[in-house]
Amino acid sequence: MNNFGNKLRSLRQNSNDPDLDGRRLSQERYGELVGREIGTTAYSGAAVSDWETGKSKIHANDRALLVSLIKILVRCGGCKVVEEANELLNAGNYRDLDAGEASTVFGNTTSPAGRAELKQPENSPFMSLWPLGIPDEPYHQLPGREKLIEETLSFVKEKRDHRLISVEGLGGHGKTALAAEFARRAIDLGLFSQLIGETAKQEFLVNNEIVQLENATLGYENLLDTIARQLQLWEIFALDRNGKETAISRVLHSNQYLVFIDNLETAENAKALVARFANILGSSCAILTSRLKVGSASTRSMTLDGLVLTDSIYFLNAEAKKIGAQQILVAKDGLLSDIHEITGGSPLALKLVAAQSKYLELDLILAQLRKAGSRLFPFIFLQSWGQLSETAQMILVYIGKTVFDTVSADELALAELAANENDMVDAISQLDAYSLLNTSYSNGQIRYSIHQLTRQFVVSDLPKIWSEQGLF
Repeated sequence: MNNFGNKLRSLRQNSNDPDLDGRRLSQERYGELVGREIGTTAYSGAAVSDWETGKSKIHANDRALLVSLIKILVRCGGCKVVEEANELLNAGNYRDLDAGEASTVFGNTTSPAGRAELKQPENSPFMSLWPLGIPDEPYHQLPGREKLIEETLSFVKEKRDHRLISVEGLGGHGKTALAAEFARRAIDLGLFSQLIGETAKQEFLVNNEIVQLENATLGYENLLDTIARQLQLWEIFALDRNGKETAISRVLHSNQYLVFIDNLETAENAKALVARFANILGSSCAILTSRLKVGSASTRSMTLDGLVLTDSIYFLNAEAKKIGAQQILVAKDGLLSDIHEITGGSPLALKLVAAQSKYLELDLILAQLRKAGSRLFPFIFLQSWGQLSETAQMILVYIGKTVFDTVSADELALAELAANENDMVDAISQLDAYSLLNTSYSNGQIRYSIHQLTRQFVVSDLPKIWSEQGLF
């Protein structure tokens, strides 16, 4: 076994898996977590075993993998300071973490002397790490998103009685990235002592492929267990649900934690979960991301739309520089505007265009998007589409195929899409709840429109194909 493998095994064996009641981090689980961090399913327990025994060596230029290996060790408590991380790297003849990598791995905890120790927050039973269940999504400082974050931070500072913040919108609009950036800044500002989190996400879109996660369903008791596990309050697991709720409520009242719940629309009875959880938050706060609107009157809601043109172009160029997508970097403004128009400013769609442009012509990529010939559309729409009533589906298709700009409820009624007025109201409410319908107010009248990606989806063959395949 080589020096790197010895050191890696030692750090892994000193790590505890927070999702398995603090048991030692296994090779299989380590590989899974590293793969999730990078956004791939390529790393198995066998791969970790090969690294530890020296049967295979990680290429020195694969910094993403090396940094991710360390990041998981830090999150699981096996690696606590920068010096340990650099010792591991040096054992394999890799260079030390640079300042940016150290910040990514250890957060903003570097002392003036440069020692990135993980400090234990005041009144917290355990070290403040980024929760394993929450994707640490990259964030671009775009003017529109910056305004939302700063407004919400100010709101939290001033109105401590509002304990729920929801980030809502169509899939692929960057809800998790924005919520994660809010969480980072809120912790840095000292608004909360620690971040706790869990995701109900069941799938990720990676390189135009949908990666399914197992055991991603989140229920109320699962959430209570997550909080107990991340705070290492093991005695709570012996209690029944009411006992857990009382104990967690006491903890949340006596501390100022930020609870991050990602992709809440896939949770069991999401609205009921939010309503019940809100009652026990006390001095703590929760930030939720969801395609389904789950908030109430006491919730501070942020609805994400697609990026404006200037932000889309900035985002595209930033992604292109990061991955070396030359087609994007040399593209003229007119072509970048076309990309913005077709994607509707969806950050996920923009990322896919940038990634695919490394090996496909932009004209072909845009043609596929126009025809919904991409896994992007099932990722965004399949789950939501299956929850809609037939009337709601008909309204969405009608707007996509016949309405260029906006339409009123009266105009929809004239199209005779619903059996009666109540059916129409229910369908519109459903579309609004799933962020599939945009509302505006003009000349004393509420008007409805849809996002460009939604339009491309409903005019494609996908809804018909899904129906014929009996998917709902």
